Amino acid sequence: MAAAAVEEGPAPTEAPYGEWESPITAEFITAAGVGLRKLKTSPVEGKLFWLESRPEEGGRQVVVAYEPDEAHANERGAVDVIPREHNARTRVHEYGGGEFLVASDNAIIYSNFQDQRLYRAQVRGPDVDVSVLTPPSAYEQDRVFRFADGVVDEQRNRLICVREDHTLPAPADVVNTVVAVSLDGSGDMTVLAEGADFYAAPRLSPDGSTLAFVSWNHPNMPWDGTTLQVMRLNEPGLPASAPVIVAGGSGEGGAPEISVQQAAWSPMGELYFVSDETGWWNLYKIPLPLASDATSDLSLWAASAVNLVPREVDFSGSSPGWGLGQQGYAFAANGNVVAVQGGQTLVVLDAAGSVLSEHTHADGLPFAFGNVTPGAGDTVYLLGSSPAAASGIYRWSLAGDAPAELLASSMKSAMAISPTVISTPERIRFPTRPLPESSIDHAYGLLYLPRNDNFTAPAGSRPPLLVKAHGGPTSCARTAFNPGIQVRVNMYVWLLLPRKLAQLCPSPLAPCSRCSRCSRCSREKAPIHSVYVWLSVQTMQLVFAVFAT
Repeated sequence: MAAAAVEEGPAPTEAPYGEWESPITAEFITAAGVGLRKLKTSPVEGKLFWLESRPEEGGRQVVVAYEPDEAHANERGAVDVIPREHNARTRVHEYGGGEFLVASDNAIIYSNFQDQRLYRAQVRGPDVDVSVLTPPSAYEQDRVFRFADGVVDEQRNRLICVREDHTLPAPADVVNTVVAVSLDGSGDMTVLAEGADFYAAPRLSPDGSTLAFVSWNHPNMPWDGTTLQVMRLNEPGLPASAPVIVAGGSGEGGAPEISVQQAAWSPMGELYFVSDETGWWNLYKIPLPLASDATSDLSLWAASAVNLVPREVDFSGSSPGWGLGQQGYAFAANGNVVAVQGGQTLVVLDAAGSVLSEHTHADGLPFAFGNVTPGAGDTVYLLGSSPAAASGIYRWSLAGDAPAELLASSMKSAMAISPTVISTPERIRFPTRPLPESSIDHAYGLLYLPRNDNFTAPAGSRPPLLVKAHGGPTSCARTAFNPGIQVRVNMYVWLLLPRKLAQLCPSPLAPCSRCSRCSRCSREKAPIHSVYVWLSVQTMQLVFAVFAT
């Protein structure tokens, strides 16, 4: 029997670069999907929540719960758990972050963008009961206080969080503190820590006896020099001792400049954090018995800190310090610790801190991922992405015996893009002029070649080269699918995304998360600012010569 003929599609249209038609339009970019961020699970049930940023609602941020069996769930299997008139967003430190948390009874405590007041929302069937925690009776003027990055003190019925006081609105007069806010609706507040210019990650030990927090002072940024401090609380929850520095360094008065971030207590009562003391943000802990002993001498804690995975790679996430509430590791329900290494490897440690296993895309995980969050048993949730598919929320078993399950995609199902018009980036290395007092003469980038199978360019023609510098100083170009990038390579250009502005990291596969803040540059800061640079072919002759051959 003769083989069946293969039906071929129409031949591609020949057209010069710049005249190709892309299915990705401005309307598509703004309407094709939603932003998915800030995965969280409830402390008791392990119920999954996240934050959706919706372009069709003016960028409103909505806290949702994963309820795929509910009749009114959206196509991502989620239901809204805050009222339609609210926008879960805080302006603490202006960049915000840490805008909501989940209490043990599945109630959501969040900051509302319009008035910057704290609210509590409790889902009861299809309805949401909402109450204001910081009412006008506590202070009349909206937005005079901002709140973020909190933790619930269950035994004292209060929220411990960062508060930013704008009573005096001039930037130099704004005051940051760590406060306790009563959850009884009175709006009563008690200052627990004050005196520093900025605070982050106030975290309460499981027994409620010790408070940890991160602080830093101007002109430092959080990726420059911060300190991790701890202090004892008495039974009513007031400070019973002065704060003691147990990690980090401000660089003031001859002290080392070390960035410490993302403090968290394990269920066993050990204090974890990430620190760049080695030049890389590695994962540390202050182990038992000191951390769990409410009578131990806090001054001994610093010397006991242990680097759990001493490697030349970051465990801090892709943009450490840019927003509050970030955490690149989590405590699984089965007692293990899971940490994201370099955005592409999941490291599993036992409770003692020994590495048990490591998992990557080859084991069924997404190509790149972060925001790891514990589920039930050995299950974790994470935000994942790949160069060819929209980002989404995945569920994965630490047993590693099956691929990660996609629970929700950021792209609407009706707006899917054909793979024939998606360009997958290529990691490349190219020569550069050395920075002052540096011998490094090369850089890394992500190169997107023009891709649109519906068109072909005339023989002998070449596309222009567009170079887009990422924002700095701790950010980097990412491989995740981005329709704003794809529309350009659909139409006409080679697109080069330099992986690091200062290009001091030697590995294109596992770059460090700062521009020039590692041991390779003697911890000096390069004079590079957050900027997007669009360069023509004429101003990129050196780079163009590399790719035009």
